[in-house]
Formats: sequence, structure tokens, C-alpha cells
Amino acid sequence: MKTRYRNSLPLFAALAFASSTAHAQSSDSAVAQALFDHAKQLMAAGHVAEACPKLEESERLDPRSGTLINLASCYEQTARLASAWSTYIEAATSAKALGNSAREAVARQRAAALAPRLAKLLITVAPALKSVAGLEITRDGVVVREPEWGLALPADAGPHEVTAKAPGHASFDTKVKVTAEGSTTNVSVPELALQATPQRVAVPARLSVMTSGERDIVAIDGKVVGSQHWEGPVTIGEHMVRVTGAHKKPYESRVQLLAGSTRSLQITLEDESHGSNLWLWVAGGAAVAAGAAVGGYFLLKPQDSPGAHPEGKFGTAYLSLGGAR
Repeated sequence: MKTRYRNSLPLFAALAFASSTAHAQSSDSAVAQALFDHAKQLMAAGHVAEACPKLEESERLDPRSGTLINLASCYEQTARLASAWSTYIEAATSAKALGNSAREAVARQRAAALAPRLAKLLITVAPALKSVAGLEITRDGVVVREPEWGLALPADAGPHEVTAKAPGHASFDTKVKVTAEGSTTNVSVPELALQATPQRVAVPARLSVMTSGERDIVAIDGKVVGSQHWEGPVTIGEHMVRVTGAHKKPYESRVQLLAGSTRSLQITLEDESHGSNLWLWVAGGAAVAAGAAVGGYFLLKPQDSPGAHPEGKFGTAYLSLGGAR
């Protein structure tokens, strides 16, 4: 029983998804119908310009060939002849796919009637510009692809903007106005001027040195820059930092700095006397070794002069150990 229910889970999920999808589509269809009805009322009342956006949204929610024909008619009545013509063509294609030959015929007849009235916009491109890598030409924000260059294409009456741009070149932008029905407006896109490559300005690095002594001297790359605390910009790369102080052991370090980086150093110098125990221990060890050598010499040396110590006895040797015990 458990296995049967488990195997049924994917089926239940699929049914639930199908149900939710059908509900969403039904909701969209209802809204689309309401928009369509309202648009028809607006058109009947002479508010054609207000009806067009509602028909556009109705078509987006629930595409129908009937909606397209009404939308094309709306465009036609607001002097957007190119949009009307292309929408009639789209409506005819949609109606044909659904087998509605009557609606297809109506759409094609209206498109054919509009064709001679269409204003057109012709975009020509300078021959040298056509081979520029990355060239992009747009009309009203829509890309005009290379096969469309040099063709007179339908355009609605009113202003239009044509732009051209390519990497490393200055852009071209112009505005034209299409007015008369059946006319052709030409736009020539010239060669684009090359742009100078901008110089990259290196962002300097920053270095901060803080020492514990008020009189400690700070030097950067062999040049004294301040005492105790110094901070400022430096060039990118390696720098030698040296800190010195009276009766203190000097500090030296190489630091590598990248563009825009900041490096902070906190330095405490050691007193020179701090390492004296080590020095005395080394010196004392050397002295002890030297004393052993001297003692050995006196022990083995033959008695060959008056006043020498008796054979077999050590002479007294005093060694300075610098205070070592």
C-alpha cells in the first residue's frame, strides 16, 4: 500500500500543477476579455487612443486573431499606419493557423489597402563602417540588423531616433520626423570617429609608519621623512623602511605595495644594551677558551728563566669578562 501511494505522488503533483496552470490561464482569459470589451466601448465612443493600450494588454494576456484585427484598426485610426499594417499581417497569419479563412481574408484585405499609404524610413550605412567589429545600429531602440540596411522599411508617422555605436568609436545619434504618407525618409550613418584610448592613471599606494620613541627617525628608501609617526602616499612597488634611534638597534624592512593598497607598520626599537648578555656570553666563552689555552701553555712550558713558576703549577691569569659571572 505504501509503495502504491508513493508511486502516485508524481501523478498528484502533475495534476496539481495542471490545475493551477489552467486556473491562471482562465484568469488571464477573463481579464483579457474584460479589457477587450472596454476597448470596444472606448472606440465606439470615439476615445480610440485610450483603447489601443487596453487591446495591447488583452492580446498579451490571451492572444487572439480577433483582438489583433481590432488592435490594427485602432492603430490605423490613430495614424500609426505601419503598426496597423504589420498587425493586420500578424492577424492574418494567426487566423490562417486556426483555420479561420474569413478572418484571414479580412486582415489581408485591410493590410493590402494600407500598403500604398505607408511612409518608410531608409537607413544607409557608410561602406567603410560596415566592416567595423561590434557595430550596432538601432531605430527607436530596436536593433536594425545588417540585412535591413539600405531597405526602405515601413515607419509610423512622427519622430524616430537612429543611433550607431561600435567599440572604440564615437557614437552617432540623429532624430528624424516622418510625416507624409507614402514618402521615404533617408538617414545616412557616417563613418564613426575613432576614440582615443583613455590613459589609465595608477592609483598610488599609502604607507604608515608608527614608532614607540618620540625621537625615532623614519626613513623611506634612504630619505628621512619624519620622526615617530609618518604617513603618506608612495609609488607602487617595493620600498625600504628604516627606523633609527639614539642608543637603539635600527630596524630595517622591505615592503611591497600594490596600487591603491595601504600598509601600516608599528615599530618598537630595542635598546642597544638589550643584547649585551648574549655578547658577554660569547665574549666570555672566548675568554675562557683563551684562558685554558694560556693555562695549558704555562703548564707545559719548560722552566727556562729565572723567576718562573715551579714546574707543575699554574701562574695566575686575570681575564676581563666584562662583568660576566
